[in-house]
Amino acid sequence: MLKRLAILALVGAVATVSLLAAQTAPLSPPKQGVAEPSSGKNAPKQPDPQKTNPPTRAMPAPGQPSTPTCDEACQQGRENLAIQGKLEWFTGLLALVGFLQVGGMFWQALLLRQTRGDVHAQADWMKTQAGYMERQTKILEDSVAAAQKSADAALAQVEAAKSTQRAQFRIEFAEPDWTFNEELGGYSIHFRVIMDGATRAYVLDDSIIAYIDEKPREGIGAWKVMGVQRDFTPELSPFVGYTLLQTSGRWPENETSPEKPKLASQRKLTLFVNGRIWYRDIFRDEWMLEIDRYWHPWSSYGDENATGGMWSPVGSGRHDTHRKVDSSYRDQPLKPN
Repeated sequence: MLKRLAILALVGAVATVSLLAAQTAPLSPPKQGVAEPSSGKNAPKQPDPQKTNPPTRAMPAPGQPSTPTCDEACQQGRENLAIQGKLEWFTGLLALVGFLQVGGMFWQALLLRQTRGDVHAQADWMKTQAGYMERQTKILEDSVAAAQKSADAALAQVEAAKSTQRAQFRIEFAEPDWTFNEELGGYSIHFRVIMDGATRAYVLDDSIIAYIDEKPREGIGAWKVMGVQRDFTPELSPFVGYTLLQTSGRWPENETSPEKPKLASQRKLTLFVNGRIWYRDIFRDEWMLEIDRYWHPWSSYGDENATGGMWSPVGSGRHDTHRKVDSSYRDQPLKPN
């Protein structure tokens, strides 16, 4: 860039000097005087002034000095000299403007170079600041991650403390008695509800039903109440109760016929129990103990003389669980209709 500006300035200076040299050459004024008589045969003969009239001396008027005379050619020369002076001034101004422009270009080039250096310095500074910010961001991310880990650890400790204090229900069933209970008016299935934990629980709902059939049925209504205390304290654990065997029809009733219990004892039918206990602990968390089990006798493994058996979940056990209930909808305000 600087080389190009220097070459341009040199060319401008040379052109300016050439223009000044060309315009400062003086214009040759026209020759003044009496035209020489042409000599030739055809030239007219001039009369001899000495032979004609005697010379007479012109006397100037008294009191008026004699002034020199300038013809048309002399006036034209003076005008040319005036124009030439004006051109010299104009050319000098043009040369001055040219030098000023070249100086301005050099100055702009220097400023451009300085600006480019400042831009590079600013870019390096911004790069350094970006590195600092990146490191600070990494430190902040590590701090946030550490804080999150600490919060998770604290929450885990709180949940561990809650789990040792909160009430947790579980249920156990006794081996079925295939004899008819005259006092109760049916075949009884005994159970006991056990509450783990050092705090109380508030039972919101409980129900149970026992029936004999070939396979588990869905949609059986008229469930019986288990009778668990609504304000259940650790001192009430375990709660012992029973339910009577029901028919498997659409409207269940107490089973009084001995045929199905006999077939169930011979492993030709299956005894099923369904139920649930819905409760809330002191931390305002709601829980659901779901019951979906069947009686599996040991004689089913090939030993006909074996007695006893075990209660097992039906199928995959997805309906025989203890889970937390989402009760967040209770805290939401009611929407106006």
